Amino acid sequence: MISLYRVFPWKPDSTESEPGGVFFVSRSKEGQGRHDLPDIDGILYCSLNPVSAIAEFIQGFRGQKISAIHLQRPDDLLVSIVHFELTVARKVINLDDPETLLKHNILPSQVMTRNRKITREIARRLYLTGAKGLLWPSSLESSWINASLFQMRVSGLLSVVGDIRPLSLDLPELEEASNILGISIYR
Repeated sequence: MISLYRVFPWKPDSTESEPGGVFFVSRSKEGQGRHDLPDIDGILYCSLNPVSAIAEFIQGFRGQKISAIHLQRPDDLLVSIVHFELTVARKVINLDDPETLLKHNILPSQVMTRNRKITREIARRLYLTGAKGLLWPSSLESSWINASLFQMRVSGLLSVVGDIRPLSLDLPELEEASNILGISIYR
């Protein structure tokens, strides 16, 4: 079992897999992410750590100030964080493990590069082996491990733990992520 956190645009009355749901991926908006494979499957980007999940969301504000307005969406969806569990961890490939990298002939620099052509090719290669997802070190802080889950392969294996929480400036995890990234909070 793997415990994960995801920041996503939430619509409280949606089902888990429809727009605004915790496991929804808009395939039409994919293509720019580290492991996006829009022609094959959707990717649920998440993290093993709630601070990392929030940091990935707010990273564009490094060196700036954020206020409550930066946590709002124009479509009335709520930017929220969800904690969930993946019940079957088998076939989630750990790209932070040297033996796994060796087995799949992947260099650490290929995992950490910002060159999306390289990271997407790794995702495609591993998807074709039957992988359910990938674990990889965050480029924001290498001790944070993120996950890219192949949506169709993990469908039915995910369950929400606790309550979905809209992001707010008062969340301790948001405050911690802001401090680490050098983002000031303006209340």
